[in-house]
Amino acid sequence: MAVVICNGNPKAGLHALLRTVELLGIPLDVTGQGKTGHCIGGHWPLSNPPLVGKHIHIIRNPRNMLVSWTRFTRGDFAPGFLISAFKSYYLKKPIYEEFMDYVPYLRRKGILTVRFEGLAEGDGDTAESIAAFIGTPMLPGVIERRLGGTITWTGKLSIWEDYWSDAIEEAWVEARGLEIEKAFGYG
Repeated sequence: MAVVICNGNPKAGLHALLRTVELLGIPLDVTGQGKTGHCIGGHWPLSNPPLVGKHIHIIRNPRNMLVSWTRFTRGDFAPGFLISAFKSYYLKKPIYEEFMDYVPYLRRKGILTVRFEGLAEGDGDTAESIAAFIGTPMLPGVIERRLGGTITWTGKLSIWEDYWSDAIEEAWVEARGLEIEKAFGYG
């Protein structure tokens, strides 16, 4: 079996995706070398593609990703923290630049793109599509155990409506957030 490559923007749900793949019986390659029959995960924009293998790309509502990023990196939430993240995200670049580096994955043949929302809140179809893509049977307990147990899980999903304000929306539009949402299929 080829290496399974799990990829996505920071806070798109990479750890939930890796957990799902592991629950399907594919061990994590902790060395990051991409051992055959193992999975690796990371945040690789298309300008720096990972190894060749079965590539799964996870996406998430960009607003939820930014709220999750703020809660994760700041340990708390404040509107100013979120607006600062619009200007300087994971690689210290504006969100538009960083997010658009991942858009080509959405159009690349041979890559399975899954939505975090389907993985986290769905009835198991997303986990089943992952199993079919990597060529492994759906195992008992995967659907029930796909969330939690990761270093980034706080026990609560980040839902942007719980945090958004008019000032945040104005900054989001200025940061080209609506374009990001449209590119990722959320607009």
